Amino acid sequence: MHINSKSLFKVAIGAFIFFDISLLAYAAYVYGTNRRIGDQTLPRPNTASFPPIPKGKSIRIATWNTGYGAYSNDYTFFMDGGKESRARSVAEVEKHIAGIALVLEDERVDIALLQEVDTDGDRSCHVDEWAYYTKRFSSFDNVYASNYDSPYLFWPPTDPIGKAKSGIGILSRYAIGESRRVSLPISGGFKKVVDLDRCYTVSTFRTESGKNLYIYNVHLTAYGGGDDIARAQIAMLAQDIGSRLAQGDEIICGGDFNHDLPTDSVERFNGKTKAFGWCKPFLHDLLPEGVRYIAPQNPSVATSRLLDKPYVKGSSFVATIDGFFASSGIEILNCRHINEEFQNTDHNPVILDFKI
Repeated sequence: MHINSKSLFKVAIGAFIFFDISLLAYAAYVYGTNRRIGDQTLPRPNTASFPPIPKGKSIRIATWNTGYGAYSNDYTFFMDGGKESRARSVAEVEKHIAGIALVLEDERVDIALLQEVDTDGDRSCHVDEWAYYTKRFSSFDNVYASNYDSPYLFWPPTDPIGKAKSGIGILSRYAIGESRRVSLPISGGFKKVVDLDRCYTVSTFRTESGKNLYIYNVHLTAYGGGDDIARAQIAMLAQDIGSRLAQGDEIICGGDFNHDLPTDSVERFNGKTKAFGWCKPFLHDLLPEGVRYIAPQNPSVATSRLLDKPYVKGSSFVATIDGFFASSGIEILNCRHINEEFQNTDHNPVILDFKI
């Protein structure tokens, strides 16, 4: 059968039009379904009775970005320059979140701040990770906030990362009072699709000393925002913290800040380099008076690695972007980074021992 040039031209035009219509339809879907969650008072699913934080007793709190259970230490991620986008299997996700839980148990953590915990997602093989943690720590109080509920992201085309419901959660031996999800400023336009929604939570903890302790669980923007968004997020968090201190209460703020917390870790670990370009020094000058960064006693251990290639100790790009801030009324006993060599996530946990 002979196909003339006019027929081929018509087929090509038809294919081009179909592609354009499909692309527009997909763009409309992404923008139409990518809505911000907004500020919320968080539900309290656990009706059991829990004690207040005791006066004068050492309390252990951890912060850990769990990497939605996908990241072994040989995993690479496409947004960091690697190749993969989804967890390799359900078994891998289950192994990693079990490994994270085991470390929290072995460290005898009283309060755990967890970030990047999926409740459903193509990238995490649809494992409900928060359900796993709350079942494993069934004797703990808990609260969870959705960070984002993303539309299906068809990128990379060969293995799309897909749709994800992900959030931040707290597990605690002590009673968690009123908790709020606070929506952070994010970029507009296409960038909001890249970095999705962002929030922090602030939870009230009663103490035997009579003061309230407000604990913040934070996960700031990484890929999608510029310097103006980073400054706006930190300024908003700082203003909230300042309002709690003005009441005469105390705060602990932990999480993944996606900034160089000690301000020198990028160069200290990696030399002078432009890699990890979004990891700028944290803007400590924006914090209210009476709040300080709690430096670890082992600063030689980084808390996050770049996922451009499998982890190689002493060679991979690493930095310290996870940690704690605390108000002056919190007695700090110890702060340390736990060197897990990124076995179960691309972050190492940070442990803080304190008294109030």
